[in-house]
Amino acid sequence: MEEQTIELILLRHGQSTLNSKNLFCGWIDPPLTEIGIEQAKSAAREIKKHLISTSKPSVSFCSRLIRTKQTLLTILKELDELSNVNVQETSENVIIEKHKPLSFEKVSTNPSTAMGYNFYSSWRLNERHYGSWQGQNKKKVLNIVGDKEYMQVRRDYEGRPPDVNLDKEMEQKGEVEDKNLPGHDEYEFKEPNRYEKYKMEYQFGDVSLPISESLSDVLTRMTPLLEDFIIPEIINSENKIGMIIAHGSSIRAMLMKLMGLDANEIKGVNIPNGMPMIVKLSYEKGRHNKYNIKFIDRYYLDPELAAKKAEQVKNEGRN
Repeated sequence: MEEQTIELILLRHGQSTLNSKNLFCGWIDPPLTEIGIEQAKSAAREIKKHLISTSKPSVSFCSRLIRTKQTLLTILKELDELSNVNVQETSENVIIEKHKPLSFEKVSTNPSTAMGYNFYSSWRLNERHYGSWQGQNKKKVLNIVGDKEYMQVRRDYEGRPPDVNLDKEMEQKGEVEDKNLPGHDEYEFKEPNRYEKYKMEYQFGDVSLPISESLSDVLTRMTPLLEDFIIPEIINSENKIGMIIAHGSSIRAMLMKLMGLDANEIKGVNIPNGMPMIVKLSYEKGRHNKYNIKFIDRYYLDPELAAKKAEQVKNEGRN
């Protein structure tokens, strides 16, 4: 069979409220700032210029964290895909195979029809879990642990922060925030109660959610979704263009897999917010209905600005 090509549009979400405070975010679930929304709109304009022969990607994917969904919906609006966006949970279309996304969401101009633009969300595209560093100021953490350990955890393939204490650093079921309680200053920002937010994953997915992760861990949990679901969905889509809105670490892990980068090569890769990246792949169908994928090219739509912003990401906490 002759090789054919697909295109991935990869994008780290726009700036979140924790990004703006220079805090480790991880699985904490903050919304976008106004700057983040503008970054998403700007990204959409770049994508629109790039998509000369088509109006939109055929299919899109995001994580289970709200900052990626907000970014995706903002981009869809800006692309004029839909003028009135309505997100529906359609339980009859829930996918329960554990390597596939459990939330099948449809955006439609007519909520009663459940027709329209499809996008998928999965925890396997979530940001790396930053353990007990989540919600902490990056400069403060650097001053405590020192530059060597700080950069080893942030950029080494096997670097992993200390485990999160879910009793203290996760919202408890029915918890009402009280800023006067002892310890509030230490854990002002917490990840959502995972037994509520990821209830479907626990019920159907047979998953073990992390309490701390290295980039290696992210690659391990993301690869089945990428190989068994995302790539085939893009290959079988109308224009063979897919958009993935994810996070710095999950995009770095994705590039390792798609480009064949090793642990040393990925150290120098930093992913800025809101800068669209194009990845081109060729494919041919192999044995057992599997696809053989080959990397062709990778580039930012605005390479000069992306390089500048990537350098800022590299030095977060050091300035």
